Formats: sequence, structure tokens, C-alpha cells
Amino acid sequence: MLRQLKYLTLLAVPVLLCAMTDGARAQAPSRLTIASGPISGAFYPMAGVFGKLIEEAHPGTTVTVTTGGGVENLPKVAAGVADVGFTQADIYASAINATAPYDKAIPGTAALGYLGFVPQAFFLVREGSDYTSIEDLIAKKQKIRLVLPPRNNGGELIVQRLLAQLGASYADIDAWGGSVAFMGYSEASGLIADGHADAYVGPVIGAIQEMITQTRMRLLPWPEKAIDGILDQGYEKRTMPAERYYFMAAATPMPALKNIIVVPEKMDPSFVSSLAEILVKHEKDIQQSASMFQTYAAANLAKVTGGPLHPGAASYYKSQGIE
Repeated sequence: MLRQLKYLTLLAVPVLLCAMTDGARAQAPSRLTIASGPISGAFYPMAGVFGKLIEEAHPGTTVTVTTGGGVENLPKVAAGVADVGFTQADIYASAINATAPYDKAIPGTAALGYLGFVPQAFFLVREGSDYTSIEDLIAKKQKIRLVLPPRNNGGELIVQRLLAQLGASYADIDAWGGSVAFMGYSEASGLIADGHADAYVGPVIGAIQEMITQTRMRLLPWPEKAIDGILDQGYEKRTMPAERYYFMAAATPMPALKNIIVVPEKMDPSFVSSLAEILVKHEKDIQQSASMFQTYAAANLAKVTGGPLHPGAASYYKSQGIE
């Protein structure tokens, strides 16, 4: 079990944070665990980069990066299984408000920062297939074999919610003679390439970028009413420019996840401040960790939605003029 940190009182926080100019002065644990995402995704390499930066800033601290997903990572951090977790703003809000995918509130976490948005739920079918639109597919109850990101993953949960806006579910797809498979991005790419799946629905990251190069795909855009219907659950609507991908002939509205990092609510504020400092000072390293983080900007770190920032992070960002 990870060694417990000694916590500062709330009264001591402002004094310590104002005095601290070097993250290495913060009291750091000897071991730190980061819960990320699938190896073939983007959270995993970004967590690896973040872990190395933490070890450089805090000699003597050993960082372990584990796999996971946005839904499962938050309870891990709350329970002390992980010290840092990658998740999304909508999931953070769900944990606080006891809404799906959780059946009860999960207290004990606080946000470290906002990492940027990632367009989600690209509904990609093989070029030349008979599928013409998502609405038509549902209305005609067409048989389709879908491949989605793993369960307990933010990219999978958003698909559930979008389908619900159109009156459909995974169970309906099964009833129509189709199927829904949940797996890592490399496995999903393989099923599409081998012809064992008709469509992939998820973000275009990691192995999926290779997939769309090797196999010609066609985009079925989500109806805007479906996207608009989930915006109050912590999502964004972004317009992808024409020609961003070869399957986009025109500017297309897409739902997007707000990626965030969470830490234990009781984590030493001075150490949290040092983690925030790393995120601010190493913007380029994070942007280069995975294509998904090209929208990362240190100036946006405080723009967390779904729940509060950790006091240690909030104080550091304020000291840097980041609000």
C-alpha cells in the first residue's frame, strides 16, 4: 500500500504555496501510481511522460503507470489504489452527483487540471458499405457489427449516451442481429482490417490512426440533436474542419470529451502544487506525448468543469495568472 502523505492544515496552505518557488521543495511520496488508459490509447503515453517528469522533479520518487479507463480510474484514486488518475469532466461530475455510470457518489477526489478536449464517437463504416446514416441505421434496424473502446472508458460511455438520445441501445443492436464488441484500439483496428467488424465508433487516436490509413472508412455524422442532448452531461460540441480527415468533406459538428487529471482530495497541497507546476512548465512535452494532446495548453489548466480543483493546484495556477 502506498505510504500516506502528511497533510497540511488549510490555514497553512496559502503561506506554504506562496513561499514555494521550486516544486522540488514539496514533500513527495517515495512511490506514486498513475492510473492511465489502454496501452494503445493516448492516456498511457501521456502518463509515461508525466511520470518521468515527476521523477525528475522529485528525485527519490518512483512512479508506476498502470492501465485503466476514465470510469474506473476515479474510484481507484478515491480508494487510494492510485495517486493520480486520468479521466473526463463528465465522469468527475457523475462521481460527485451519483449518476450513471455510478450508482452512488464517490467522494475523495479533486481535479489537478484540464488537459484539453478530444473529439469522440467517430462513427466510421467501411467505405462501400450499405450504411448511409446513423438515423437510417436505427430506423431500419440494420444489422451491424460495432467495435467500441473498452468498457469503463469515456469514449465508450459517450456512445451509450448518444445512442440513447436517438432511442437506441446496445441491446437493440444485438436484437437486430448485430453485435457490440468492446476492446483496445489495436484490437479494434485489427477487426476492421480483417473484415470481422462493420464499424468503429470512438476517438481517432493511437492505432485507429493507422487503421484509417490502411482501410478506407466513411463517416456517419451524429445528428446535432443527439450531440446537443448530451452537452449538459459535461461534454463539448466542436466543429471539425473540412479535410481534417479524408472522410470529412465538410465541417462537421462532433461531440468532445474534456480530459482531466484527478488526485486524492487529501493529497498534500504542496505536492499537488508541484504537480501543477510540472504541467505548466512542460507544455510541449505533454503536447508531444500523443496526438490527442495537441489541444493541451497550460493556460487552460484551471478550466476544469464537473467538480472543484484541488486547493494546491488552484493556488499554484492563480500564482501564475492561470484562471
